[in-house]
Amino acid sequence: SNTTLSTLSLVSDDISCLRQPDWMLLSNIVHAFDTFSPLFEVQHMIQFLTRTSADYQYILQQSRNIVNVIYQSIQSSISAAADFRIMTTDEQCSLVQRNMHGIWAFYSMVICHQCKMFDSVESKNIMTPLYGSDSVEYVRSITVRLDPDLTLVKLILM
Repeated sequence: SNTTLSTLSLVSDDISCLRQPDWMLLSNIVHAFDTFSPLFEVQHMIQFLTRTSADYQYILQQSRNIVNVIYQSIQSSISAAADFRIMTTDEQCSLVQRNMHGIWAFYSMVICHQCKMFDSVESKNIMTPLYGSDSVEYVRSITVRLDPDLTLVKLILM
């Protein structure tokens, strides 16, 4: 039998079957991502690099900086979560070691998509020195299929 689930309408404050603690948890996750979002900083770096003629080494250095900014952002978001903070140090390390590569890869694709990194040849070329044109093009092909609902993406990542 087909079961139809009612949709959640955040615009009309319809919290459907969510209880207050569930609603609060979702709100806290979204807030943590928004608080530590690197979107503005990465957009600024992309705009600067696409408007500046720079040599290969400088672009390579800046692409590494973009990666570092995104990594620090996701690490800060996770570290700010109450559920993460109550874990022992060993549990935290284990969780990060098992999951960080996948979370970071998806999160960085989302950030690059939101910053329109793959919308022009100039901005795509920022990551080419670091990853190569084939990898950059492959990531672009994945990001064009991402769901544009950032709230959903934030919840998936946590």
